[in-house]
Amino acid sequence: MRDRQIFIGEAATLLGVCAATLRTWDGVGKLVPAGRTEGGRRFYTESQLKQFMKETPDARYGRLCELKVTYTKVKHAEVEEV
Repeated sequence: MRDRQIFIGEAATLLGVCAATLRTWDGVGKLVPAGRTEGGRRFYTESQLKQFMKETPDARYGRLCELKVTYTKVKHAEVEEV
């Protein structure tokens, strides 16, 4: 099974930081994206973020050790949790 790609905005939300922080971490090597799309967008993998959260004892995202992703679908201007 392939690891789901998580783009920078969602990764920032899950970690409790802003996207600019993730860009800084990328620059200094603290959390380097798993890859980039052809268009240059950074992405992380679900397992990469889980591992980072286990290894990095920062209070802002320490409570997120269990990565919980809620999938939503939009239907007729209503948001429905799946």
